[in-house]
Amino acid sequence: MDLNEEQLLIALGLAGTQVFSLREMFGTMTKPFHPGKAAENGLQPALLSPKRLYKL
Repeated sequence: MDLNEEQLLIALGLAGTQVFSLREMFGTMTKPFHPGKAAENGLQPALLSPKRLYKL
């Protein structure tokens, strides 16, 4: 995605804060939902960081 160092750190920080929501649904019928949500949660911060919505 051609992110610079600051943008990469922002993206990783945003992604890290979203990981924990998946554990809330363990043991439910939403198992097929988890891979898609995980992909979205990883891609969204990478797309947002170049927009400078967050700064270090």
